[in-house]
Amino acid sequence: MKRASYRAGVRWIAENDEPLCMIEREIGFFVSSLMLADLFGVEPERVGRDVVRVRRALVRAARRQEKIDAENWQVEREYVAEQLKERD
Repeated sequence: MKRASYRAGVRWIAENDEPLCMIEREIGFFVSSLMLADLFGVEPERVGRDVVRVRRALVRAARRQEKIDAENWQVEREYVAEQLKERD
């Protein structure tokens, strides 16, 4: 069994508990956030702030990945076009 950590709890909440909510005060009063705050002796508002911070980081990472995917697709498309030109 893994040992509990505050960071892992914040990450879990960010990914699983109302993942579209970005309102710190509201997130701080989710049952999961209150439990995490109680377990680690922090204020619920801090949990809310940390969850929003992680969610923003996840959004930035997803956008970067989408950009990389789009760039890779463009490179692959150009490569295929070159290969088809060489055949003709």
